[in-house]
Amino acid sequence: MRKKTLLIAAVTLLSAASAKGQLVEVASIDKIATASAVDMAEISPDGTKAIVSGGVDTSLTLVNLTNGTERKVTDNGVILGLSWADNSQEVVYIRMSTDATHRSYKEARHLNLATLADKQALAPTRTFEGMSMRGGSLTVVSDCKALRPVKATPTPTSATKEIPTASVHYGQLMITRDGVTTAINPQGREGRSYLWPQVSPDGTRVLYYLGATGTFVCDIDGSNVRRVPTLRAPRWLDNNLIVGMRDSDDGYRITSSAIVVATIDGQEQQISSDEHVAVYPSVSADGSKVAFTSNGSLYVININR
Repeated sequence: MRKKTLLIAAVTLLSAASAKGQLVEVASIDKIATASAVDMAEISPDGTKAIVSGGVDTSLTLVNLTNGTERKVTDNGVILGLSWADNSQEVVYIRMSTDATHRSYKEARHLNLATLADKQALAPTRTFEGMSMRGGSLTVVSDCKALRPVKATPTPTSATKEIPTASVHYGQLMITRDGVTTAINPQGREGRSYLWPQVSPDGTRVLYYLGATGTFVCDIDGSNVRRVPTLRAPRWLDNNLIVGMRDSDDGYRITSSAIVVATIDGQEQQISSDEHVAVYPSVSADGSKVAFTSNGSLYVININR
């Protein structure tokens, strides 16, 4: 069952934010009861469900955030890189495998959550770089080439504009537009490692983390680079706000972490409670819900938009 609670710590946090001028208004933080521990979650565009992984095996589970029901959707999948279709009924995910010489391969799978039809979108390869189902089409990037897009099931609310896909090729930041993949590397290539790239909802900018340097936003062509508050695993909340985790560790594990919303010009607001080690946020399409995990539990922050 779903446990909905407005945490006292969160109320205190909101009060402090109000005094400083808050960026968003947090209505509540819901704890979603799950049958087993959750280490990462990807919330659906409509905010009604999430795909979660537990870390103890390779299964992926669909959790209904309204009534708490769960259903295993695959025994062999990786949540990192998972992408939802705009219709909130389909996902594309990665399946890992190894050969006789212990070399690793990645295979892209296209899963219909209504029928559980699970089809191969990309054969196992060692050159997989990224994928996206935004804009009504599935784009998979491998070896700096984009596969012919596969159409997702259309819905009345699906986007009609194909959104560029961001990916990483040996540390380089790549953008795929109209089937063509190019390196943009806003801060150069030599000694750089671009991580967690994501294209803005309107398709005009890219958010990314540069290893050992910080978090940045640039135009879709790599120009107009701007440093933003340093957040790891950053996501767009909307076209003007970002959200990510601000964490610290002892060299072995994360010891503290908070979910923070920030503007491009540097304003920021913590939206999780200090009692949580809140990690790896994911965001609904309208920015009204942010899912995160903390010590094996799944939470959803509800934002008044």
